Amino acid sequence: MVSDGQDSIRKAVARALPGAPHQLCHSHYLREAAKPIYEADRHAKKELKKRVRGIRPIERQAEKAPETAEDDEEAEIVRGYCAAVRAALTDDGRPPLAASGLKLHLRLSAIASSLDRVAALAGELPGGLKRLRQLLRRGLEETAALWPAVREAYRWVHRAARILKNESQLPGKAVRRRLVQLLVRMRRAAATTEEPSVRAGLKQFLKVTKS
Repeated sequence: MVSDGQDSIRKAVARALPGAPHQLCHSHYLREAAKPIYEADRHAKKELKKRVRGIRPIERQAEKAPETAEDDEEAEIVRGYCAAVRAALTDDGRPPLAASGLKLHLRLSAIASSLDRVAALAGELPGGLKRLRQLLRRGLEETAALWPAVREAYRWVHRAARILKNESQLPGKAVRRRLVQLLVRMRRAAATTEEPSVRAGLKQFLKVTKS
């Protein structure tokens, strides 16, 4: 039996199928266990999005009628980069495994790096691309301190998810043993980490797992 772990369902299974293994749904389990970690990711994403506002004025400037074919080509490039940023900002993830904040950070970092390469090749970026690059770099720099803790905590969640996925088709006892070993390492990490948010996230994971 697999369920979301509601108390009434647990009692019904125990009564109707005494002795039958009753497993908590992996998705429900991980979503509850990783909730503080997901919230930290969402907070970091919110802070990054707040600092990357201002795409529309750059787009409006690029939409003005070009004076030359060169201006038209430049405006098309600006609109393309703005569209890539806008797509990244509106692409949300779902818990427990989709860290939408980390995904946004990765995509905006890639766009900023692309603009850096263009600047290195061209010597100087045109106005629209220059403003967009400054906007992205400022947002990434001002939120830089938020991401390492989120990234570290999510590594633990993904390790647990890989064990539970059990692609090697190990027996249940072997999966349980691997998960217990991971939880031991997680408990040690929670006791030794200097990052409060990571400690809180790991403790919640351990608490939900125990229940």
